[in-house]
Amino acid sequence: MNSHEGIRIAVAAKQNAPENGDIVAFWNAIPDEELFKVEAVRVNLKPEDLPGKPLSRVKCERCGESVMDSREILLGGRILCRACANGAYYEKL
Repeated sequence: MNSHEGIRIAVAAKQNAPENGDIVAFWNAIPDEELFKVEAVRVNLKPEDLPGKPLSRVKCERCGESVMDSREILLGGRILCRACANGAYYEKL
């Protein structure tokens, strides 16, 4: 974590697996170098994004849930969680 160095792996394959046929055999026949692009990268993480104990904690003024590590949104002078400020990514059952 202290080196800020990492590896980024992204899909490089330009072809798609065939609609019919053995998909596993198709992908196994392609060398890794053609399937993936591997890059050495520098990762600059903010202290609040590092693992460990939260650095800050506030309560959403609408739903009361805890919002940690500066993820709160100030909207209309109120501290809100992302779900209350922007709408949730989920739907309650």
